[in-house]
Amino acid sequence: MKTLRISFVISLFLLAAGSARGQTIYVDANAAGANNGSSWTNAYIYLQDALTASVSGDQIWVAQGTYKPDQGSGKTLGDRLATFELKAGVSLYGGFPVGGGTWEQRDPNIHETILSGDLNGDDEPNFENNGENSYHVTHIGWTSGTTVLDGFTIAGGNANASYPDNAGGGLLNLGGGLLILTNCLNTQNYASATGGGVAIFNPGTSGTVTGCIINHTIFMDNRCPSPMTGSYYGGAIYLRGASPVLENCKFIGNIGKNGGAIYCFSFGGSPEKQRYSNPTIINTSFIGNATSTYGGAIYIRGQSSPKLINCIFVGNSAVSGGAIYEDPVFVRTNATYRNCTIVGNCAADQGGGMCYLKFDYSPLSTFKNCILWGNRDSSGINEWSQIRWEYRQVAEVSVTNSCIQDIDPNDVNIPFGGAANHNIDDNPNFVRDPNDGGDGWGVGDNDDFGNLRLSTGSPCIDDANNAAVPADTTDIDGDGNITEPTPWDLDGRPRFTDGDCNSTDIVDMGAYEFTYAYFGDFDEQCDVDFVDLAILASQWLELPGSPSADIAPEDLDGIVDELDLAVLVEHWLMSFE
Repeated sequence: MKTLRISFVISLFLLAAGSARGQTIYVDANAAGANNGSSWTNAYIYLQDALTASVSGDQIWVAQGTYKPDQGSGKTLGDRLATFELKAGVSLYGGFPVGGGTWEQRDPNIHETILSGDLNGDDEPNFENNGENSYHVTHIGWTSGTTVLDGFTIAGGNANASYPDNAGGGLLNLGGGLLILTNCLNTQNYASATGGGVAIFNPGTSGTVTGCIINHTIFMDNRCPSPMTGSYYGGAIYLRGASPVLENCKFIGNIGKNGGAIYCFSFGGSPEKQRYSNPTIINTSFIGNATSTYGGAIYIRGQSSPKLINCIFVGNSAVSGGAIYEDPVFVRTNATYRNCTIVGNCAADQGGGMCYLKFDYSPLSTFKNCILWGNRDSSGINEWSQIRWEYRQVAEVSVTNSCIQDIDPNDVNIPFGGAANHNIDDNPNFVRDPNDGGDGWGVGDNDDFGNLRLSTGSPCIDDANNAAVPADTTDIDGDGNITEPTPWDLDGRPRFTDGDCNSTDIVDMGAYEFTYAYFGDFDEQCDVDFVDLAILASQWLELPGSPSADIAPEDLDGIVDELDLAVLVEHWLMSFE
């Protein structure tokens, strides 16, 4: 996929930049040489020794294996305070094969490189036997500078003590330093107060800190507890005065008391005390996260202004706000949702899709080009269960050019301004609807989160608003143009296509863009013929990249092969006009 190519280009750029300034230090748990880090043969066997030896500008290359923060020169085995203290200007790259290899041989998916807080190596499922684990697997304490953490599994942190050791089991960023977190898996981390996976604080200055640029990273099965009393936030990520960019990430099965995946907190007061959390979240999926209170996926509190673009929320659950809960705390939240698909989430009380805590002023949050469908709360499935203002039925948020389920899709009463706001209430016709198996999300192993791409004939195809697609401020396609409309959908495919063969490129509602190229119509002539077969043949078994003929939905791997040919053959000589 194109997004993976961009990440690879960024890594190469950082690699080249680092090489010009510093040295490469090698780490391999199985190295048998001098263990001084000078080569793969003489690699350090402990990552802590490499960090100690590194200075700004250096890179640390780490081979497949498990590395623990209590191991290395000067470290005490079993010390729960031990952590991998990341350094400003030092970049860490995992995913190299055992024994070492070249940059081209690096693959974190094959050569898993684990930073583990499980000091005894005896963790069990559901966080059993983690009492001796380190409080924070990784830590940032400096206030300026940048570091890269690329290609690691970060697991087994247990921040269960008093502040600050009750936050950020996987990563605690207390200094506001910038971390570029790429191609990582953050999993099975725990915190007793805030941010099971990652906690980012801005303790020192007013305004915001970026805190992180996070891309191609999965947050899975992290936890912040859900007792009956107390305030506990963010199963995967806690943001306090921090505004990271999250791009092409997945949040799966995280659990927190408030905000199953993310808790986003801004607070006011005197100017020197004001902190703002305004994350930009692009092409990101929130699947099967849960909370015992509010915001199954995201809890947005205070004067926060997150931007969510091309995101999906499915199978998340809470008491209120199955997917999203907004709590203004006497100051308006101002979240924006663009081309998001919010489907099949559940609230035991109010707002299966989104719930807004009512105060004496109107919220400013807006939905454009979105799909809200099949979200359930105590009232069933209707317009109130899609977006709801607490203690009232329909929230006074702005919703335009969107598909919203209501009680009766056959009548003329369309929610949130109806046809005047270019909204529709027709079934979006997903490829496959999500299904919790009838026993609720997270119960048993029968959850099916569906396929939320649009199928042929969907009323959401070519029915949104091109002007509502936000600017590509994070340069998701890497072309240097940050003023163009966001060019890609959640699959990393072109956002503006002619999905209904009327010779006009109109954006679709939701996170995915429909195109008959999915069926083999690569030349966009609204049929599948010999020209399309020739295009597929020209890309056959190319190296991973962004071939247009990579169309098999279960195998979007950047390689054109038999699975993609099978899709084309299925639609051979079919006309779509």
